[in-house]
Amino acid sequence: MADKNKFLLFSSKCLRDDRILVAFKDGLAVGFAGLQYDKKSFIDANLRQTLKIFGLGALRVALFGRMFFFNKAAKNEILIDSIAVSANEQGKGIGSKLLQSTIDHAQSKGFSQIKLEVIETNQNARRLYERVGFKEAKVQKIPYPFSRLLGFGSVTEMVYRL
Repeated sequence: MADKNKFLLFSSKCLRDDRILVAFKDGLAVGFAGLQYDKKSFIDANLRQTLKIFGLGALRVALFGRMFFFNKAAKNEILIDSIAVSANEQGKGIGSKLLQSTIDHAQSKGFSQIKLEVIETNQNARRLYERVGFKEAKVQKIPYPFSRLLGFGSVTEMVYRL
């Protein structure tokens, strides 16, 4: 099964529409923000489902994620678990709109803050988050040899207070 087909199968079975914000342009999805709060993520999949669709590679990603990322939303916050904009639409304000939609969503639900994580090699994203008002909260260093395997040496947690 091709990667696109795997993604479509996974998304049709495992994405929670109440925790994902999608940006559209000309009827096509060009970006999304996946949210985690109230102990639920935008992905509603167990390990068995994920392995069945993606194979053992998914296990490696899950283990690295649990070891080095903060990955949990506290009681009164939203975690932006994932945010992405298609490559040909980057720099056109879509990321800013997704962040603003997340802020609006968090305010409407009475949360006190939003947090996200950004890797050190993604400076464009970090600048966007800072422009919107996110502040650095803490930095998690990734030890060698994991930093070499992942391609980055640290993850920064950033917070937007409402």
